[in-house]
Amino acid sequence: MRKFETYLPVFTGFYNTIFEASGEENEIDDINNHRTEKNLPEIGYNECEWDYQEYKNEVSEQCTDQIEKELRELLNDSVRVKFQKLISPREYNFANDSINIEISLNKDAQESILEILRDNSEQFSSFIRERYTSCSGFISSHSNDANEWYQILRQWNSNELSHKLGAVLGFILEEVEEYTEGDLYEAIERRSVYASNYNELIGDE
Repeated sequence: MRKFETYLPVFTGFYNTIFEASGEENEIDDINNHRTEKNLPEIGYNECEWDYQEYKNEVSEQCTDQIEKELRELLNDSVRVKFQKLISPREYNFANDSINIEISLNKDAQESILEILRDNSEQFSSFIRERYTSCSGFISSHSNDANEWYQILRQWNSNELSHKLGAVLGFILEEVEEYTEGDLYEAIERRSVYASNYNELIGDE
């Protein structure tokens, strides 16, 4: 069993995506319904202490669990995907959030990945060219030659696979299996942000 550190495929970040925190209005309405029953004045957004970071961490861990489930079904039951941490940019002008993971693959899982790439070689070549060809405003730090990627994968050198493995798994899930961010979102349980001071706001002692 080999362990590799990479990023979680399929997950597209929180900012301006379907994973972005929502549900504040419903939470406020629920709180105010309780307050009305107790003859308390209504509150607004600013009175709530929103658990945004807890929401992001919980969603990140649930997304990691779901991707592990998909990869175990696709490759084999030995695959393990461990959540490490959520990475959020200081500004969202050029990048979105990403999830760092540790993935464990045995030889059978490694060979399954290579076999899928061989069976979908033309599609994989197009995928790599489209995403890693330098152009105006974008300088790629990775080769746009799928054959080079394939040769690196055959060696399974963890130092060279930190980005490439995540991209390859993304290709397999999204392009070959047609597993989308919408599928991932629908599979998780946490979809709303809550007020951490809920009990206080509804007037419970």
